[in-house]
Amino acid sequence: MLLGWLASQPASRWGAVVFRGVVAKRQMMCFGWDYVTNSRSLTPAPKMPPPLVRLRDAAGEAFGIDTADMEQVIVNRYPAGSGIGPHTDARVFGPMVMGVSLGGVGRLRFTRKDHPGYTAVLGSGAGYLMQGACRHQWQHKLMPVKATRYALTYRALRKSDG
Repeated sequence: MLLGWLASQPASRWGAVVFRGVVAKRQMMCFGWDYVTNSRSLTPAPKMPPPLVRLRDAAGEAFGIDTADMEQVIVNRYPAGSGIGPHTDARVFGPMVMGVSLGGVGRLRFTRKDHPGYTAVLGSGAGYLMQGACRHQWQHKLMPVKATRYALTYRALRKSDG
């Protein structure tokens, strides 16, 4: 049902991803908060729609975590042949990142300077939780996909230190 909902979103709802002046093959839409990588700015985005709230809460229950403060979700649509380079999620977000993979299979590659790395294969419906060293010390990248894949990444804003 959620795949159908995502596929039915109008083209105008999906935004281009521009990084360092290059337009990526993937497209995205944000709810709750929109984070623009180039300017490292955070701006309000439309409220998270009920289907995405239900998925967030169900995934949180499966992981045994409280997701109430995860008020930001980025939905990336990866057409065949697209991926994303190595990165860690922005520090403006909290200590936990939760994701759900839908559609085509994704291969998420984790790397760190002192380790050869490993690959997580994510079928449709697979979830993952990054926290601790995985969240802050490892980079992850999505290898190019063979079929359209949607990645839903839920995050909370980092709490201020003061």
